[in-house]
Amino acid sequence: MTGSTWAFPPDAVPRMEGIQSRIDTEIKKAILREELRVQTLLKTKYLSGDPIKRRTGNLSRSLHIDPTSISQFTGYQGSVFFGEEAPYAYGLEVGNPPHVIRAKKAKSLHFFAGGEELFRHEVDHPGNPPFLFVQHALDETAEQFFKEIGDGVSRAISLKEESTP
Repeated sequence: MTGSTWAFPPDAVPRMEGIQSRIDTEIKKAILREELRVQTLLKTKYLSGDPIKRRTGNLSRSLHIDPTSISQFTGYQGSVFFGEEAPYAYGLEVGNPPHVIRAKKAKSLHFFAGGEELFRHEVDHPGNPPFLFVQHALDETAEQFFKEIGDGVSRAISLKEESTP
């Protein structure tokens, strides 16, 4: 028969008490910091200026995090999302195929193109490529995020070891 046997030393269980809750708290704090970091990076770098032809700032204003209290987190999930104020955000992130835009609440669409004021019942939108600004922000912050989790877990474990007589 092949196998192995192992056992905790008798004092291991008391030394481990409290470690899980400290690890849990450290991970949740890292997630909250990451939400704030991604939101800030999106607003200051990826949603500013020319790449998306910023006009109103509505897209940046619609960007939110879920600032749920750490004590109310039920899992390990961060949320950075665009609110209802910018329903077009998803299409900018992943791209849009060519499509027709029709007037719904008025008789015509009103816009300016080439310095000319235009009114049209419908227009053929050429579509847009994906901007992937959320993905880029997540990629840019990922290394720091995972380092913070590792540092937090190490801190939580070493706190218990330091306090053990």
